[in-house]
Amino acid sequence: MERYNITAIGKVTNSFEMGTAKRTRHGKRDGVTKFSMQVYGCIAMAGLVWLAAVAHGGTQPSGTGPTIRLECDPHKEVSNPASSMMYFVPLISTTLVDCRSSENNQQVSSILAFRRENEKGPFRVVCEFDHKGAGSYTCAYDPNSMIAFHQSNTKPGKSMKNILDYIKLEGEGFGWMEVKGQTVKGKPEVREVRVHFNGKGSKSPVTIGLYDLEPRKGLYEYANRSNQMVARVNMLTFRKTPAEDKPTMLVEVASIVAANEKEGFWGNLVGAMANLFIPPVEVDKDGNDAMIQFGYALFKGQPSFTFPSAKNLIYHDADIPEALPIPAQSVSAD
Repeated sequence: MERYNITAIGKVTNSFEMGTAKRTRHGKRDGVTKFSMQVYGCIAMAGLVWLAAVAHGGTQPSGTGPTIRLECDPHKEVSNPASSMMYFVPLISTTLVDCRSSENNQQVSSILAFRRENEKGPFRVVCEFDHKGAGSYTCAYDPNSMIAFHQSNTKPGKSMKNILDYIKLEGEGFGWMEVKGQTVKGKPEVREVRVHFNGKGSKSPVTIGLYDLEPRKGLYEYANRSNQMVARVNMLTFRKTPAEDKPTMLVEVASIVAANEKEGFWGNLVGAMANLFIPPVEVDKDGNDAMIQFGYALFKGQPSFTFPSAKNLIYHDADIPEALPIPAQSVSAD
């Protein structure tokens, strides 16, 4: 039997249930009630639950992750697969995750501009990038493990709230990475890396999906999910953490709406309010360290950076070298 622990979800669920939001029999909400429910629901997103879950038993091939080319040539654009640029998603995840590009995916990412401010004392690096091409890159989280955790923390017959479904990069967009640090005794030390997805006034192409689940005949099944919501992510912040501490990530969202609704003033308002409440989210230490090392590579102006292998990524036949054994591709919560 696999055991799962998602501490952030427990805290979030308690906060949510303290709210005054109520539903009609058709699941509709209005006025302040709707606002309250969505704001507290977005706090559940604070987990970006995909990072707050803890799974045991994940296996993966040894070796390294993809290499990103960091050259910034005004005369020749150097492209990377968008999936390589987004590899940090499974890398920082603390639960098993299945990441796939859409069929005939044409998404590529390129470094557009690079600027370094100071090399002595406090320093700052800004690196602009873009995502071009049609398609999507989606990281989906095993519903069985999510449901298993919620069931252990849900009273019999009660519904489960804000279960993470996926993280998706869809279509095109602009962004920038911001690296901050300090040079101490001649040695530069990166202390913070921010990844912005809404550059040049464009809408972020990164979203996450959440859903609720009510029991039917005593069973919680993914097929019966409801109240599906989508949160658009503007920024993620990674910080250098002492070895004895658990690293956390800061999250900023642009909007939160029902999955079948268009984004607009209301969704943007809910997103703005949510940013006041979203707590730091625990992330995988190796993944967090890799993001700090990525920031150092940008500061040094290195031509490329190679990610370590994401230990919680579910690998498929095409992803695994022939010399390596194929690991289990699913996890049972039984």
